Amino acid sequence: MQHSTLTLVIILTESVTEEIQVIFTGNSFEAIVEDIGEEKVECVPTIYRKKSNIGLRIDVKNFKKFFFIEESNNDPFRAYRTMMIISRLGILNINLISSAFLASDRVKEISMAGFSPPLSDIIKGVELRRIMMDLVPEKIIQAIIKDGKELSDKERFILEQEVLAETIPYDDRIAKLEIKEPREIAKEIEDIKMRGMEIYGRIFPILESYFIWFEDLNDAVVQEILYILLLDKYNFSDEVAVAVGGFLAQVNYCSLLNGDAEEESFVGNLFQERINEITIESIYWLSDEEDCTPDEAASKLDDALRIIFESK
Repeated sequence: MQHSTLTLVIILTESVTEEIQVIFTGNSFEAIVEDIGEEKVECVPTIYRKKSNIGLRIDVKNFKKFFFIEESNNDPFRAYRTMMIISRLGILNINLISSAFLASDRVKEISMAGFSPPLSDIIKGVELRRIMMDLVPEKIIQAIIKDGKELSDKERFILEQEVLAETIPYDDRIAKLEIKEPREIAKEIEDIKMRGMEIYGRIFPILESYFIWFEDLNDAVVQEILYILLLDKYNFSDEVAVAVGGFLAQVNYCSLLNGDAEEESFVGNLFQERINEITIESIYWLSDEEDCTPDEAASKLDDALRIIFESK
């Protein structure tokens, strides 16, 4: 089971100096672009590869402006879904594009953090689900499948998810890459779900204690925790796993809300204050659960986070 980390970078710039390899150019669309004016302007989406990352560029024609979305999972299928969402919005700003990217996550399906206002005020759930089911153009499939190309673990996982969703056909090309058939992939996922239910039952009392301290983002917190415990590669206690998973879910959500605020701005300062509060509350909760001092809890949390970040 892989995990989709939020490594999202979005910038609005007037010049592009770094060369990119174009994978796919989508149909142009019109949208009102924040900071440009109130009239709709032509936008052209391009899925590209730059060094090791695959990204999506929205070219605002006649204004020498570009929106970029880059993420480290090397997933052109997600870039395509994000492009399809964005082209339907009629308005573009960094927060909406961030939400579109989050909502296009295949593993989490329609992400709670992404599919919420303002995005959900513009595009309805049924339309978003239809986009998630759309067949992927052949050019994008070829960005992953190439003759003689050895797949990375991430690329293999990405392909498996699309085969399972039936957005790309299962044919000889896929079989030769040793990707399993959809029913076999579904069986493996079902086994993981069963393990997840067993783990959830085991840690439920700890979760109840945690949610007394943190009363929101319950689903996102549980998702992060189960990911950590399902991997079977971290030697964490259940309490440390809950503290780390909760911390990551809270920080990811705050990062989304912070958007592109400058570090020294009012919003940026509020964001940093909230991160500090989450850190302190996580330490004191773990201190209570593990019956140790706050300093010891801080050390455990720090060590666990370092191990996770180094392993990704």
